[in-house]
Amino acid sequence: MTNSTVAGDAAPKRSAWHRLRPTKREVWGVVLVATARLAHWWAVRGWDEYLARRTGGKDVQFYFAGLSQEVVGGWLLLLSAACASAGLTFLAWSLIGRITRRPWRWVAIGVASLVGLAVALYIFVAVAVPGLLYVSGVGGCTRFEAEDGRSVLVTVAGMRDPGATIHTEYDAFHYERTRQGSELESPPNVGSGECQLTSEGESLILTCGSDVVEIEPR
Repeated sequence: MTNSTVAGDAAPKRSAWHRLRPTKREVWGVVLVATARLAHWWAVRGWDEYLARRTGGKDVQFYFAGLSQEVVGGWLLLLSAACASAGLTFLAWSLIGRITRRPWRWVAIGVASLVGLAVALYIFVAVAVPGLLYVSGVGGCTRFEAEDGRSVLVTVAGMRDPGATIHTEYDAFHYERTRQGSELESPPNVGSGECQLTSEGESLILTCGSDVVEIEPR
């Protein structure tokens, strides 16, 4: 067997590997899609599951310096939407570029455009819109502090619970769900500045206009 024959056999193998080797766009596409999936999972389920394991099954949520778990979750959903859109675009155009026959390439472009439009609509409605709502404060929460330094967190129609829910302090970064605020007939008045938290012994009293809620910290 001559050297030219060996070289001739190796060339097709190198060419086949070159065609199969992922491009930079494909690698970035996979990374972005994986990032989108992770961000969405953490915002919707992962954070709650982690806190439940960490606290022995207690229902707690993050809140620190005016930044709530709802708002952080909203930003994660927006990150997920952006990464998913960019990643799928990279993957689609890179895979279409691997098609060498021009007629089939145009067919692939047409199919990818239709599928991409459907996926983009789903990402916008199911991921981006909820993220924008949470970031803008819809379904947000308000912190009230009594004169003795104790505080409560009132969430309104949030990602986890409909209606008003009252949380008491768990630690420096978290509040534990204590009860539903069914006495608050109109949740918007919670964040309107009409509410006041006072202490009566071990109990806390939240007054919002004519609505009064007695809270027993756990």
